[in-house]
Amino acid sequence: MKAPRAKVVIHPKDYTTVMSWDYKRILSASIWRSIITEAKGELRRGVLALHNDPNLPSAFTFSNIFAESSKGTKKGIIAEGDLTFYFTTPIKELMDLFVQALENGNFHPRFLKIESIDVKVQKIPVKPRMKLKTLSEVLVRAKTDLGRRDLYPTNPLFTKLIKSNLARKYYYINGDVPGDWLKIDVEWFKPKRYDYGKLGKYRVSYMGLTLEGPKDLIAVALTSGIGHKNALGFGMLTPREDEDLHGGGYL
Repeated sequence: MKAPRAKVVIHPKDYTTVMSWDYKRILSASIWRSIITEAKGELRRGVLALHNDPNLPSAFTFSNIFAESSKGTKKGIIAEGDLTFYFTTPIKELMDLFVQALENGNFHPRFLKIESIDVKVQKIPVKPRMKLKTLSEVLVRAKTDLGRRDLYPTNPLFTKLIKSNLARKYYYINGDVPGDWLKIDVEWFKPKRYDYGKLGKYRVSYMGLTLEGPKDLIAVALTSGIGHKNALGFGMLTPREDEDLHGGGYL
């Protein structure tokens, strides 16, 4: 079993790119727009239903953007050189449509002036025990008497909510519940608190973790992300020994 992901390398027209702190929101909307543009007929109706139904689990996730160099300012993020991000989804049709949109030039995030794009679909081997790390920060939210609360891995509810979220995605994709359960071992984490502009302020975590369980359930974690708000670019995972990753830093 292998989990697909698309590596997207953007060659901007300008060496310097300026992005707002809520670029994830803009990138997510651009991904949806490109997929919808490419879909036709019955497939388009299915994609629109998936996009418009808030009760369905996230249909995809994507990594943070990597740049050759970057720095944060009060106005946003200044990045230099090529920009790289990874996209993944458990739904084959969405992967095909997004790759097609990139190849046809139908991908236009408003913060980018694009010269050209290189895209390559990669296959990540899925194993029953995998050491993983985050390609984007993980957001886990719990409902409390005082409203919603963002959790760190030190809270026992953190892994419980990740598991229930994965089970919900698994049911949507496969039509049944996982036969066996999943063990999650968070080995290290780096807590962060970010202001994402229009997305809001969240407590999130970068982390290294080990997943152990059924391969088809681990594949769901790899192709749809863990935690909440995956379609906004939270919770993407990759094998810890992944040698493909861009040498630059997160944005």
